[in-house]
Formats: sequence, structure tokens, C-alpha cells
Amino acid sequence: MVVGTTLGSVELEFIKGQPVQVGPKLGRVVVLEVWATWCPPCRDNIPHLTALQHSLPEALIIGVSSEDADKVGKFVTSMGAQMGYRVAVDAGGAVEGLMTRAGARGIPHAFVIDKQSKIVYSGHPAQPDFRAAIEKALREPGPRQFSTRAELEALSVKELRARARELSVHSLGFAEKGDFVVGIVQQQRAELEAMSVRELRVVLRDLGRSAAGCVEKSDMIDAVLGTGVA
Repeated sequence: MVVGTTLGSVELEFIKGQPVQVGPKLGRVVVLEVWATWCPPCRDNIPHLTALQHSLPEALIIGVSSEDADKVGKFVTSMGAQMGYRVAVDAGGAVEGLMTRAGARGIPHAFVIDKQSKIVYSGHPAQPDFRAAIEKALREPGPRQFSTRAELEALSVKELRARARELSVHSLGFAEKGDFVVGIVQQQRAELEAMSVRELRVVLRDLGRSAAGCVEKSDMIDAVLGTGVA
């Protein structure tokens, strides 16, 4: 059984969508759906996953295959917008190992990982409790995550809108992608400015960033946000 265990770092080679580092420090709800191009039930499930990603943009849905990247890439290209979620190949074999530990014998098979990197669901993505597990995980609080300007600029407008909603950023009137980026950076800066130097050191440590060279409190805030300008 893998439900209740913590997911370690997963090395993925992304075929479609902005690459993300799936692992303990991500702080987002992640769905890893194991599939293959040759699998008819997997192909039948693609519209379901696309609709799910559109209705739950806060969740990060990734279709993961253990096939050759070129083969997967050609299939994904042929599907176009019908695959409306990220697609990757299991470059490091971590997902295959997860399948083995879960005792999963067939695909498609999905894992739902909550904001604390705990696996909360392992099973078929067509089961009714699959969506319920994602929605429950989205409602649960997670560790506070701070994004750099570059990380925010790599997100889509839909993802930025969801992030702004999570942070209670007043986005009414935001028309451009840059509006969301600036609004979120400003919100994060305000939160960081309210912290003590000791708390900021903890934030930097949790993010895996160094406080070396930080003389002033503002330097530490810039190190967290990856920018000196809000």
C-alpha cells in the first residue's frame, strides 16, 4: 500500500506543458495518471482528464508514460488540444516503482498527492472517489509556498488566476498575464515583510535557497522572490 506514504522526488521528462519538479517541496495537489499510447482504456480516459483539469485548474494533472519520448511526443502532437493537461515520460523510473509498491497491475492508474506530498489515492481514474480525493486534497491546507517572478511568468493565465485566488489577491480588473504576476508578487512581498528575519531564514531553507550575501531583511525577501522589484 502506498496511500498514506510521502512521495519522494520524481524525475519526469515533460512532453507537453510547463515542466515542474514533482516532489516534497512542490506544495500543490498533483495527479499522476499512468498511461500508454497503446492502451485503449487510457485513450478513452483522455477526455475525462482534460475536463477534470479544466474544472480543477488548481490541481496539477500529469499523464505519465514509460514509453519512448519520441513515440509519446508524436501521439500527444496528434491529439492537440484534446489532451488538455501536462504529459511526461517516467525518465527516472520512480512512477514505475510507485506502481510496483501499490500493487497496481493495469493501466490507466492514478495517484493523487496532496499539498504535503502525501499519497491520498491510488486507483482507477474513472472511479467516483478519484475526483472526490482531488477535491478533498485541494480543500486541505498546505505549506506556504512562495514563487519567484520567473516561476510565475512560466504559468498560464488560468494557473495564475487560480494562484491569485488561493492567495486572496484582488484580481478584479486584471486583463493581462503581467497583471497577475505583479499582483501575486506584491502579495507575497507584503507577507514576507511581515515576517521576522528568523522566519525568513526558515522560508529560504525550506525553499532550498541560500541566505548567503543577504545583509538586510529586504535582501532576504528578494532572495525568496528572485527579484528586487515588485
